[in-house]
Amino acid sequence: MRNDKDFFSADRVIAVIILVLLSATYVGCVCARVKAATSPKPEFTVVIDAGHGGIDGGVSGKKSNVKESELNLDISRKLKSEFDDSGAKTVMTRKTEAGLYGVFSKGFKRRDMKKRMEIAEKASPDVFVSVHLNYFSSSSRRGAQVFYKIGDEQSKKLAQSVQKQLNELCGKDYSPLVGDYYVLNESKSRAILCECGFLSNEEDENLLLTDDYRKKIAEKIFAGVEAYRYGLTNAE
Repeated sequence: MRNDKDFFSADRVIAVIILVLLSATYVGCVCARVKAATSPKPEFTVVIDAGHGGIDGGVSGKKSNVKESELNLDISRKLKSEFDDSGAKTVMTRKTEAGLYGVFSKGFKRRDMKKRMEIAEKASPDVFVSVHLNYFSSSSRRGAQVFYKIGDEQSKKLAQSVQKQLNELCGKDYSPLVGDYYVLNESKSRAILCECGFLSNEEDENLLLTDDYRKKIAEKIFAGVEAYRYGLTNAE
């Protein structure tokens, strides 16, 4: 038969154990809440949209007849590689030479555009970048031009940052322009469209046909996005 002293000693030990467990649980909950409140967003997400594809080749090189869609895809893949190396999460709307319209039939272009935006919306990106090439009636026009989402000040600032980088590459002094494009208008994030050069200009066309120049374009777009992201540039 145990005495009262042993009984109360056992009760005290159990009470202390319960108190310790409750305290640990409370502290753990508090720490989890503090961490959740102070932790940064785990990933910076970028959607890269390679313009055209499939039956829609876009514009063609004036001399080489190269399809815009092919060069867009290559630049986009190189851009993805830059962001992947930085630790960002990247999503490409078009990953192959095929378009996103499904079976070719009437209204294919609209279906293609809608599919791109479905992919972008699902990714919930911080930034949306559409990659294209230009063509103009005057063959003297050359260089890269960035367009931004209508009425969105942050998209404008992003476009300014990217345009600054591309100007350095092309030796131009262009300013970004408002772009009334479906992929910009429908984007729910900061959105820009980069016309990376003119296939109607012999100098641009020759440069764009080289792997090295396409890589430089990707590097400049990446640098512009990163400078905007971290507030490291005054694009004015």
